[in-house]
Parts: sequence; C-alpha cells; structure tokens
Amino acid sequence: MDKRDRTGERIIEWDLTKLMPGFMKVPFSQRNYVIDFLEDDCVNTTRCKDRAVHNLYIMFLSDLDDEQKLAEYLRRQEEVLLTQEMREGQEAREILFDTEFALKCFQRNHLIRPQLTLYRYWS
Repeated sequence: MDKRDRTGERIIEWDLTKLMPGFMKVPFSQRNYVIDFLEDDCVNTTRCKDRAVHNLYIMFLSDLDDEQKLAEYLRRQEEVLLTQEMREGQEAREILFDTEFALKCFQRNHLIRPQLTLYRYWS
C-alpha cells in the first residue's frame, strides 16, 4: 500500500544511503543542491536517522563555510536531545551524527563557532 500525506499525495521514501556515492561525486560548486535536498527530505523533517547521511550534511556545510546553517542544525539537534531526555526521564545520548567527525570537519575548515557549540552542548 502506498503511503500518502494529508493531501493525498503519494509519499516517496528514499534510501539516502544508496544515494550517498552519487552525492559525493557532485562538484563542489553544485553541492548547495545536495544540501537543499538533504534538508528537505532528511534533516529538517527528522525522518532520517542514519548517521552517515547527517555526517555528509555536516561535511558539505563545513566545506562551504556555512556557519549559519551549521548553527541551526546543531541547535535543532540539541532540542531533539532535550526532548528525548524529558520523554525518557534520563540522560539521552543519541546524537544523529558523529561528534568526532563533525569536530574534524569544523577544524579542517577553521570554523570556530561550530566547534565551540559542540563543546558546549556535548562535552
């Protein structure tokens, strides 16, 4: 049975991990399109819980020096963690990306604010 949204439109579910090799081949100048796709289908909807996809998103934003989108993403991740903690009544540790990988991306691209944000939230 097809999945449908409220308007009756068919929902297409992507296996983003199968698209990742193609995303990696996108030229640097065109990576904004991949970022937009990931935001619309994965990151902003919280449907995708695959760490590799979230890591790719962080890497692309870091490479483009987009500190604003990185700050928004990290803030949303903190909100998700706080919601989990409140719901479960205990400290939740499920982060949708690898913090060490993210720190390396931020360091490689000399992005100080995202590094500080990670240290503040998850030290």
